[in-house]
Amino acid sequence: MAFEADGGSFQPSPNALAQVWTSINAAALAEGIKLQAQFLTNDIIQAAAEEGHPPGLVEAVLEYLSTEDNGKDGPWSCLDRKKTVVFTGRTLLEAKCGADFLIADFTDMWEDRLPEVWRKDAQLSAIEGMYDFPSDTTIRVRSKAAAPSAGDSSVAAMKPSARKWHEKFAKTRNK
Repeated sequence: MAFEADGGSFQPSPNALAQVWTSINAAALAEGIKLQAQFLTNDIIQAAAEEGHPPGLVEAVLEYLSTEDNGKDGPWSCLDRKKTVVFTGRTLLEAKCGADFLIADFTDMWEDRLPEVWRKDAQLSAIEGMYDFPSDTTIRVRSKAAAPSAGDSSVAAMKPSARKWHEKFAKTRNK
């Protein structure tokens, strides 16, 4: 997700996206705005801009999370529940920069960053395929390099395993 500001284009980091989302959610809560219903986009943009976030970035996040039937250029916005839940969980994991989270801590933080009515949607199944479990109790973002493509797995399945060297050796030995 890119945005324009001061005549340039920028690609925000996952940490910046997580901070902007936190500001959007806090502004909506403070102003009594329901993000699942139509609201004036500028109200949220101004409130988040007061916290130091570029208005273009806030607008880009709101546009990205908007429902499909919402006009992109109009003064009103309405956020898509599923997109917002996935975006919040993904950016929270990515902002951790590959470090491990306790699963319980991660889901608690994820729920806390969502509007009250969407908190029950903060389930790992919503971000399936975006994470790994380094242990039974921890979670971290799946690295792009570790995600195997379909072609790689079929080639690996055809190669004989390197762990079976002793069986090959036994077959060639004279008995």
